[in-house]
This record gives sequence, C-alpha cells and structure tokens, in this order.
Amino acid sequence: MIVDKSEKITALYDTMMQSEYGESLKIITYPSHDFPGYSYIKIYNKNAGKQNMTEILCNEYGIDKCVTVAAHGSRSLNTIAHELKNSFKPLRFLPDKSKSV
Repeated sequence: MIVDKSEKITALYDTMMQSEYGESLKIITYPSHDFPGYSYIKIYNKNAGKQNMTEILCNEYGIDKCVTVAAHGSRSLNTIAHELKNSFKPLRFLPDKSKSV
C-alpha cells in the first residue's frame, strides 16, 4: 500500500494500468479520510485468493490434503479454531474395569 498526494496516486494508477502489468494486477485506489488531499493505492496479484494460495502452499510443501476455514456471521476465527481443536482431541482409552485380570 502506498499513500501520497491524490494527483500522484492517480498518475501512478494510470501509468500502471497502461503498462504491460496492468492486466495481471488488481489495483485499488481510494481517498484518505484521515488526510484530506491524499489517497491510497493497493496493488495485488490478480490471482491472489484463498484457493490459489492454498494450492501454491500445498504444492510447495507436498501437502496432499488441506482444510481451510473462514469466519462467517457471528462465528469468529477464534471460535472456529477452538471447535476444530475439540474435534481433533485424541481419544483416551481407559481399561475396562469390569474385566478382571
């Protein structure tokens, strides 16, 4: 992310969109509410996303199976992580007390 005077950000945006990279990037600009006369520009890979990044990481580290989670509605990521942790707790096998040795 870059912040600068709005005129400079607009000029940078126009230059980037006309360049050979313009079509392969996701470029977002918006004015700053905290600093009047200034704007922000954010530059992303157009293919950036959870699914694409998951595939890259799985290929890079040789992972065969992967699960991704996302928070929706009132469920926070902390709640989801706690639920997942409880789902995968190891089982404890206790000896059957009814059998005598």
